[in-house]
Amino acid sequence: DGDSWLEFRRVLFRSEEVMREIKFRAWNKNKSCMIYLDETYPKSKYKLEFEIFNGFNLTLMEMTNRENVYYKDGEGTYIEHFEPVESVIMQYIGLKDSNKNKLYEGDIVKIEDYFGDDIIGRVIYDETTAGYVFHKGNERNYFQMTLDLESYVYYVIGNIYENTELLEEVMETH
Repeated sequence: DGDSWLEFRRVLFRSEEVMREIKFRAWNKNKSCMIYLDETYPKSKYKLEFEIFNGFNLTLMEMTNRENVYYKDGEGTYIEHFEPVESVIMQYIGLKDSNKNKLYEGDIVKIEDYFGDDIIGRVIYDETTAGYVFHKGNERNYFQMTLDLESYVYYVIGNIYENTELLEEVMETH
């Protein structure tokens, strides 16, 4: 029956463990500020728009005008005009740091290793491994961000756009 099939699929695909929250944030290059998904339309004048016909791109859009429109019967509505914003879109990677802060592409993270040394790096998407990696300076010096990271103590200490001084420190690390 239908319930058995759903239970079989749930067990087979372990959907409650595989699914993760899909979230985005965007660095607004024009205004030098970070826009988080929970700060988008209708809570603010920003929204993310998904283009299915042009390479599956996400674009940050900003409301530039809102016009009230009234009908003959007196009822009204409004028309909103949005324009694309020059931005960098970053995805939540599905992990949280030791303080339960969500990790996004572009975050700068401090990891405390077993010997008490701090390792600082940035979160990037690596096409070679098809996953997110912790990048510490040069291209040969990184490791995969996986659930195994939970055995470490690590914190988001900034991001590459709002904390450029930290990015410089990351890039000098060898």
